[in-house]
Parts: sequence; C-alpha cells; structure tokens
Amino acid sequence: MAVILLLFSLLFGAAYAEPYVVVGVGQAKLEQLDVDGHWHQQRFAHQIDQNSSTWRLGGGYQINSWLAVEGDYRDLGEFNSLIRYVEDHEYQNGCTDCDMQAAWLSGDSRGVALSAVVAPDWKVAPMLRAGVMWHWSQFTAHKVYKDGIVSFSREGSASTAPPFNDSGHNWLLGLGVRAGKFDAEVTWFPNIASGGSAYHDIYAFTLSARF
Repeated sequence: MAVILLLFSLLFGAAYAEPYVVVGVGQAKLEQLDVDGHWHQQRFAHQIDQNSSTWRLGGGYQINSWLAVEGDYRDLGEFNSLIRYVEDHEYQNGCTDCDMQAAWLSGDSRGVALSAVVAPDWKVAPMLRAGVMWHWSQFTAHKVYKDGIVSFSREGSASTAPPFNDSGHNWLLGLGVRAGKFDAEVTWFPNIASGGSAYHDIYAFTLSARF
C-alpha cells in the first residue's frame, strides 16, 4: 500500500496540480487541397497564399510534473489559393486538350481544441501534444474571367459560388520546446474540410505563454 501511495503522489502530486491561462500567436500554413483523390492537383499547378496569422486563447490544468490538459479556442487564419483545373467529366473521359479553368478559393478556419500535453519538468524540455479539434470553416470559390476568357490572375471579373460552410472534428498533433512558462510549437491539423469533398491540412507555428 505504501508503494501505491508513493506512486500516486509522484504521478498526481499536489505541487503540480494547478490551473493556468494560455495565450499564443503565430503563423499558419495551408499545406494541400485535394478533392476525391484524382483531380486538378495531380495534373495542374496551383498557388497558395501560405502565410496567415493564427492565435489561441484558453486554459489548462497541470496534472503532474510532466502531464497537462488544455482546452482553447484557435483561429487558424484566412487563406487564398489559385486553382487551375479541368471539369470532372472531361478529366474522367481522358481528355488531351481540355478547357482549362481557374478559380480563387478564399476562406478561414477556426475551432475549439482539447488536448493532452506531455513535457518533462526541465528548464528547457521537448513537448508533445495530442488531441482533438472541433472546427468550422467557410470557403468561397471565385471563378475568374478576363475579357470573357478564364484568367490565371486576380484581375478581371469573377463569378462567385455560394460559400461552403463545413464543420466537424479531427485529431491534432503538436511537437515543440518548452522553456519555463513559454512554448514554441508546430501543430498539425489534418483533413480540415472546406466544403463538399474538399479537404486541406493546416500547420501552425505558435509561440504561447502560460499564466
């Protein structure tokens, strides 16, 4: 019994059991866009506005010297991408001279995350995060024309499709360095939906402080 009590005190010691507030800012990157496996990305180039600001605000509870749980609101930023593609029916019919299309995809993603954070109680220590994020996204597609012809630039008029509104939950994984009350971390948010059958991955580099 004494051994069990000793192990329990080491794992869940009162010296470390304390709540805290966490705030962070950083940069996010939209990594990919894919639609049902075989589509424009495997044949035609596209451009993505990869830099977007991101921030987080939440709280945590330090369970013991190496384990904490955190819950926070995350704004993953706004993104724009230029997509060059052909219509699905033409691609699937094996066309060799398809009519090229172009569209700007703009939107944002945000959500609420719950995660476990593992980090040794060292002055400078590695940290690992794993959890789940309930997210919601809104993306709008703008088909771009110039002088009646599909254009590969932002110039010219654009016909705008109704916004894609999507929500769901996906896991997240983070890796970083902890120094005192400060964390530097890269977090991966995979398969964030942007409407219909389109998905993207987001990587966020965040500097956070705990109070």
